[in-house]
Amino acid sequence: MEPLWTRSGVKLSLVACPAGYGKTTLLGAWYEAEAARKPVGWLALDEGDNDPAVLWSYVIEALGRACPAISLPASPQMVGAASIVSMVLPRLVNELNDLGEVTLILDDFHRLSDGPARESLAWFIDHAPPTFQLVVSTRTEPDLPLAALRAHGELLELRADDLRFTSEEADAFLNGRLELSLTPEEVDSLLERLEGWPAGLYLTALSIKRTADRRGFVNALSASSRHLIDFLETEVLQATIRRCRR
Repeated sequence: MEPLWTRSGVKLSLVACPAGYGKTTLLGAWYEAEAARKPVGWLALDEGDNDPAVLWSYVIEALGRACPAISLPASPQMVGAASIVSMVLPRLVNELNDLGEVTLILDDFHRLSDGPARESLAWFIDHAPPTFQLVVSTRTEPDLPLAALRAHGELLELRADDLRFTSEEADAFLNGRLELSLTPEEVDSLLERLEGWPAGLYLTALSIKRTADRRGFVNALSASSRHLIDFLETEVLQATIRRCRR
């Protein structure tokens, strides 16, 4: 897989896959690599950002931390949601045009469900300067102009298939890091049954470590059933909820 940060001419980089595929971890590594050479802003979205005025207040704040030189005549909250596209975003585009390379990461884009907020982002993507790159992570297909960006070579997409563990990665994780001493056949069997899902492999590995008969446990998993994956997906979501409530 080509590293994300080696691509040029990309307006939108999309990381779209279900929970447990390491989207935020991947973006964290990307942030560390990119922030050393250019300004990178990061914003984790939530349901409150469905208000365009709230969304763009946080976006501008995130960009301001990365690029202190950004200056706007009025805050989105003062202008109001109805005037964001006509008054705030054109000025922001002009500001970014003078700043050189800048990246903004929007994590948890699936939390945006309201039309105006998404529409304002679509306008921004279309009008942003070529030196600006937007990075979006989401669990669901985003309501953004992907087809047009794809046709112009301005879209980089990473899907579940791109983030699944390979046999070598699974072996390094299960045997190298977790020291489970599984055979290559057992590693490949788990990989097939969990469809390469990183979080699923991790949770299954925790169960294997607590089992006396590790090989029997691996062999007992049903290769034809989705129940295991459904259970593990629920576990990942519940773990995420517990972390958010702390």
